[in-house]
Amino acid sequence: MRTPILVACMLSCSIGYGADARVVIADGAKTKTEAEQKLTQLKLASSVRLAPGYPRVLPSESMKGLNPGLHIVVLGLCSSADRAPIKSNGVGMNIALKHHTHLLKQLKASVRGVYSKTVTTDLPLSCPLFLFSEPVPTTGELHRAWATLQKNATSADAWVAFGKLLEDEGDLDDADYAYSTALEHDSGSTVAQDALYRLDFVGARSP
Repeated sequence: MRTPILVACMLSCSIGYGADARVVIADGAKTKTEAEQKLTQLKLASSVRLAPGYPRVLPSESMKGLNPGLHIVVLGLCSSADRAPIKSNGVGMNIALKHHTHLLKQLKASVRGVYSKTVTTDLPLSCPLFLFSEPVPTTGELHRAWATLQKNATSADAWVAFGKLLEDEGDLDDADYAYSTALEHDSGSTVAQDALYRLDFVGARSP
């Protein structure tokens, strides 16, 4: 069985022919015309950023694993990996990646029926990103880190810095999302690995 690709990019990064991915679906219809009408009615929160070319309508036959005969409104394609190998303090382990669940939760705030499904496709990864709403107050270290993230959404360092501030404020679920996203963009980030180890294995948060 093929090992799922760990590193997911918001911008097009090829996963190769016949690779597994997790398609994020906002809606669907039996005809292309109906699906395109739903696409024009789609409204996403400003804190969600999609890759270039999305949202888009695709036939369900373009991906193995979907029911045939439908046209789907797609928000993006994410990595299918649910766990990632990390090494912290010399200890190697696999860690559960929770950020996809967190992403769907945020997407559902504006698109109620959004869901994801693991498929096989030759399309490149193009995962949506949740970049958070502007912090209040609109000054201070957290706001500066948020502003940096808006400009550098694929920077592992920007995600780690923002995650650390969220963790300091006790917002552990959002911090987990930030660290996991950092790991997607740089699977070798020891800072992100140590942070996820601290959250999930040292008792900073209950499972």
